[in-house]
Amino acid sequence: MYSVTSVQAPWLSGNNSETAKHGQYMAVAVLFQNNSSRDFHISSLISFRMRDGDGQTYGEELVSTAPNTPDALVAAGSKLTGTLIYDVPKGQRFKLYFTNDIFQPQGSFERGPVIAVDLGTH
Repeated sequence: MYSVTSVQAPWLSGNNSETAKHGQYMAVAVLFQNNSSRDFHISSLISFRMRDGDGQTYGEELVSTAPNTPDALVAAGSKLTGTLIYDVPKGQRFKLYFTNDIFQPQGSFERGPVIAVDLGTH
């Protein structure tokens, strides 16, 4: 199970040398609950993409003051939380897309289905 637990926009890095180029940083906190009987790897850089209402895609931003990202092996029956930071324009509607091998047998080279969460306008 994957869910978005909070969205903060604008998110302020607290570091004046790191500023958003597209307009603002957006922080998206996520939660994973591994209800299966096997372990899964989650990668914030590979598994997630942000897309605005115009179809523009944004990858995760690496900001020095950012909270912990959701990057780990999630053991069977365990939870993982983390926060993703994106550099996005203001006033757009956004969706966060997640896909991973969490839905495929371990060792499979096929990607799992894409799960989109509507984050609203920020």
